[in-house]
Amino acid sequence: MSKLLRAVAVGYFGVAAGVVLAAPPLEEALAYAESTEIAPQFVTDHDPAATFDDGVQLAAAGDSFTDDHCCSAVDCGDEVALDLGCGCPSLWTVRAGAVVMHRSRPNAGVIARTQVGDLPISNAADFGFDWAGGPDVSIIRRTAAGNAWEVRYFGVLNSSSSRAYGDPGDFEILPYSFNTSNDLNATYKSTLNSTEINWRRPVTQRITWLAGFRAVELSDHLQYTVGFPSPTVLQENYNMNNHLYGAQTGADVSLWNRGGPLRMNGVVKAGVYGNSASSNFYGLNLTDGTQITEGVAWSNDAAFVGEVDLTATYQVTKHFALRGGYQFTWVDGIALASNTVLLGAQEISDNVIDSDGSLFYNGAMIGGEFAW
Repeated sequence: MSKLLRAVAVGYFGVAAGVVLAAPPLEEALAYAESTEIAPQFVTDHDPAATFDDGVQLAAAGDSFTDDHCCSAVDCGDEVALDLGCGCPSLWTVRAGAVVMHRSRPNAGVIARTQVGDLPISNAADFGFDWAGGPDVSIIRRTAAGNAWEVRYFGVLNSSSSRAYGDPGDFEILPYSFNTSNDLNATYKSTLNSTEINWRRPVTQRITWLAGFRAVELSDHLQYTVGFPSPTVLQENYNMNNHLYGAQTGADVSLWNRGGPLRMNGVVKAGVYGNSASSNFYGLNLTDGTQITEGVAWSNDAAFVGEVDLTATYQVTKHFALRGGYQFTWVDGIALASNTVLLGAQEISDNVIDSDGSLFYNGAMIGGEFAW
């Protein structure tokens, strides 16, 4: 399934990049075709701005259909040439809010089992993560040509799940074994940080293509705490860190805009990344603070990130709007703690890393939009 998703991502990336490059020439060709059509000519002796008795005034051919006070060159200034049809577009747009998202459950696999009979104690699929939040901030600066630059950061700062397994007796989390234990607890935590910069180009009234650079930092930490009657407490930690850097492309599509205060948009993005990942296994004796085991590994592989957003914006005043919506983010080709622990058990080693994992985040976005 992971390979299929990667193939889809690569295909999307290529097609979208081709469309972005082809859109400007296509627009020029269509515009030229329209300009060369023979238009009917009408001759009249009347002044085109003549006023009739009923108070209706004919507009000159070059007159705007929008309010002169809102869309005059004096009010808009020279820095932004794009006119959206109901006023001058904003030079700056700042969005500030939060995301509240849910991390997908790890793939199933037995991590801890009894030494006698290989009976399962802890499974990777045991960890169902809580909803977690973080900031969501973006800045958009439009240019004179009607394009724009966008910078966005969002983070899901502490997705966590905890399990208590009671008295496991003699058990193992390979390559380690634990004898005469009487208590076992586990905690799984993940953190996601995403920063991107995109160039945005409107190609139609409804579609804006985007292309840019994105950095994603994802940490995954699994911890088992083992108690003994002695009393001794041991802790096994499995830390994975992923640093993804790469290019992305996508589109921002206007789904609903009837000129009122409410509008809806859909955004899709996909990108190819290089992932510099690291794995660190280490064991601690919490009774005296000593480190008892350690294993490390690294990898550099290709990764993929896809995102789909659905947002609704309600214009409260000329300069302020409320925003809310849904976000789905897929990250593939990453090192996850659960996968790497299972690989360590398979190879009987703590110097391992499995960077073929994938996960999903989905949830809500909410915030405000300030424009001027």
